[in-house]
Amino acid sequence: IGMAALPVNNSNGGQSANGVNAAGNVVVGSANYGGVIRAVRWVVGPNGTTLENLGVTTGLFNSYASAVNAAGNVVVGTKIINRTTFENRAFVWDSASGITVLPTLGGISVAANDVSADGSKVVGSSTLTAQLGAVRHAFVWDATNGMTDLGTLTQAGSSEATAISDAGDVIVGWSEVVPGGFTRAFVYRTSMLDLVNTQTAIGDSAAQQASIVSGINALMGFRLGRELEIRSGQPSEISFSSKGDGTRPPMVVRIDAGLSGNGIGDRSASGGVSAAVGLGNSLVAGAFVQITDTPLASGAISMTGTQTGYGAYLRSRPTGNSGLTWKVGAAANSGTMDITRAATLTNTEAGQGRAALNTVVGSFEVGYGMPLGAGNMTPFLRVTSGSTTRAGYTEQANINFPVTYDPFTQSETVASIGIDGSLPLGGRNTLRFGVGVETDLARSANPITGTSAVPGMNAFSLAAPAVINPARGFASVGLGHVFANNSEISIDANVGQDPFSAGLNYNIALGYQMQF
Repeated sequence: IGMAALPVNNSNGGQSANGVNAAGNVVVGSANYGGVIRAVRWVVGPNGTTLENLGVTTGLFNSYASAVNAAGNVVVGTKIINRTTFENRAFVWDSASGITVLPTLGGISVAANDVSADGSKVVGSSTLTAQLGAVRHAFVWDATNGMTDLGTLTQAGSSEATAISDAGDVIVGWSEVVPGGFTRAFVYRTSMLDLVNTQTAIGDSAAQQASIVSGINALMGFRLGRELEIRSGQPSEISFSSKGDGTRPPMVVRIDAGLSGNGIGDRSASGGVSAAVGLGNSLVAGAFVQITDTPLASGAISMTGTQTGYGAYLRSRPTGNSGLTWKVGAAANSGTMDITRAATLTNTEAGQGRAALNTVVGSFEVGYGMPLGAGNMTPFLRVTSGSTTRAGYTEQANINFPVTYDPFTQSETVASIGIDGSLPLGGRNTLRFGVGVETDLARSANPITGTSAVPGMNAFSLAAPAVINPARGFASVGLGHVFANNSEISIDANVGQDPFSAGLNYNIALGYQMQF
């Protein structure tokens, strides 16, 4: 219907509308009464709009209504009681009992800026002392608890509460960071938090979850790439690369421990058991079980817990390791993680929750083996596809603003091309090596979504971090030593570029195996 003028009480005009109720039929503000400004209420009724002087001042001093509750029957504002000393008082007016003047926090100037939907809570600011220019603090008032000083972000300077939620549980305003200088927006429930820093911290931690989840995919892909090989006439060996030759003994069993990390700060330790059995002259079937202690971290987020992984593979290679070779495998990993959102920014809070993490990875590799002196090498092409899902969860409710996260899935398909090889070093030692490049064939772009009570983030959808290294180099090296009792101890390591940072991913494994 466009803009409509509200009624005035005289020809002088001079009016201001500052607040409106939920139904839109009550407006509050101020109007000119013969040169004196009065707090007023406009009420839309069946016979038109009426103007009501709230009668909160006497004499020549002004008063202003700043806000009204949802029903339109409770009004808050400020009145001037002494122009010389700049003394103001906040007031609450209701249609049943009229005006209530609010106390102060010890000073002479109080201003009321907003009221909750039910009219029970009022917010604003009050000076702390009687001096002119005294520090002001934000307050919340209700009839039961009286005035509550909300303080400041830095315990210095002034602050002011400018608005309160309908439910009366969230307060926003500003606080000086330096007295008389720079201000920051705040949000308050039981303590004062920096609003922008809180929004930023939640956003950063949510986005960084995608990096951690991707790291779990990569870790399971690495584990699936490790093999037990059965070789004729010698103890078996484990590596990313070495190829068998001749008729295979029946079985190899290995126990190992490992350490993994990546360029975004993730670290994990693991231990496991693996076994392999020869199926004729060209096939090896293998399987593993792995327990991983996973303290993962990426900036503002960390995940801690124990995960159980298991997998199996089938490897085909020709006798003498000369000719076409292939491998197919699958693995899964699951566990419940404690997820912590750290208070990495000033005047923010940490949050913690629990969620299940489940990973499924599959790979297929094809290569061609050929002699390399007394050893061998195999150029290969491998495609690995993985998907990790973090279940939805809500942070513990013992903080001001717990966040609820929706379920999130990160999936990726990576192609790798490279060369694996092994060389005898004389005696009972074998060197293993590998080098190559991997690139993303596909990577999900699912956002991190959820809800919170933080103003501006009631519902959020945040993009996962961008991949800065779509093509990534990697290299591996290993050393095995055979004992006289037909067993072997070995150490293997690989390193590669991280998809999300300039750092490096690494995996180190120490193992002992026996051939039966």
